[in-house]
Amino acid sequence: MSNQVIEDCPKCTKKLIGVIEVSSAMVGGIKLVVMKETPDRNWILCDSCNQTICKSCCVVPDSGCCDKCFSKLQTASNLP
Repeated sequence: MSNQVIEDCPKCTKKLIGVIEVSSAMVGGIKLVVMKETPDRNWILCDSCNQTICKSCCVVPDSGCCDKCFSKLQTASNLP
């Protein structure tokens, strides 16, 4: 099973390609779900606002957040 993204980056209009492949299995009565991106995947889906954006338009794509949400999280984590 996979989720194909068929759209363009809202910031730079670059074509978004690649998928996240999802597979599952039962191991010892526990259901495991594995999500793996294809090597050509060039986009992220922001964990906070659900915006899809290309990795090139994101300062820290491994954060799982778009720049706006990443900045908010950084600011919130620096509060006393």
